[in-house]
Amino acid sequence: MASIFLNQSQRERYEKVPAEISEYDLMQFFQITRQDKIFLKSFRGEHNQLGIALQIGIVRFMGFLPDKWQEQIPENVAAMVSSQLNSDIKLLSIYGQRDKTRTEHLSMVLKYLKFRRWQPLDEIWLSPWLLNKGMEHDNEPILLRQVCLKLGQEKILRPSIGTLERIVGSLDEQLHHETYRRFSSLLTDDMKTRLTQIVELDGIRGITLHRWFCQVPTSNTPRAINQTLEKINFLKSLNVHVWDLSVISLNRRKRLAQIARNVSNKYLQRLNAIRRYPILICFLYESLMDTNDKVLEMFDDYWEHIVNSSKKNWICIRRPCSNHRTRR
Repeated sequence: MASIFLNQSQRERYEKVPAEISEYDLMQFFQITRQDKIFLKSFRGEHNQLGIALQIGIVRFMGFLPDKWQEQIPENVAAMVSSQLNSDIKLLSIYGQRDKTRTEHLSMVLKYLKFRRWQPLDEIWLSPWLLNKGMEHDNEPILLRQVCLKLGQEKILRPSIGTLERIVGSLDEQLHHETYRRFSSLLTDDMKTRLTQIVELDGIRGITLHRWFCQVPTSNTPRAINQTLEKINFLKSLNVHVWDLSVISLNRRKRLAQIARNVSNKYLQRLNAIRRYPILICFLYESLMDTNDKVLEMFDDYWEHIVNSSKKNWICIRRPCSNHRTRR
């Protein structure tokens, strides 16, 4: 089921012309070129030329033409476009009073800009492209912005933001299936059994292995160092250190590992195999990387503590206290 991830304020940013447009965007998208002026001359009346010029700029800028766009024109856009046409922006109030006229004009603008309208079949080619992007970074608002940019690059007038939100929101399940597929060489029956044991109660430790790996050492004592080394040895006994996870991006790997760290064992047990196994694989791999770094840091701190303590003892031996010197 597709998720809805935009709030009302975020959705309005996609559905309306921004209240402010930067000088850079103003010059890049609303500057009327010589070719634009030739195209505008094919329309009668200053109000029509003004309306068409603004639509050209908005479509170039947003890849989309919002409803009631005439009521949303920022002041700097209105001033720039009207001055280039030596026209009065007030003429916009009489533009496109017939729906048919507005529809015809938009079709002509799209043809001039070599844009075309979104078709349901476009989802067929967009989905694989979006899946690859999602495997690199699955942040939904970021993916939505990338989709809008992609449609602009392909010269496709984007559909309503609700349509694109549905497409992006339905990506999560596809990402888990694709991750599972890429890990298929690792997922032997024996591996699945071992991964299942990670979220089950361990008779020796009295907790699940999942929770054991989530525990972070709070001291640099020899006991804590040995316990951390025990985790490394256990992970190496599973051959985690030789797993090849290059089939997915670093961001995806860390994202799945973070999921495992933030949820309970029961949650992981309830997940279907397609979701659970890749999450646990990434969790164990990242746990090994993090634990290796942690034990080196712990040993370094412990060694520094031992050296400093030895220096203090040596100074005390070489320099007896003042009372002792007085008695002598």
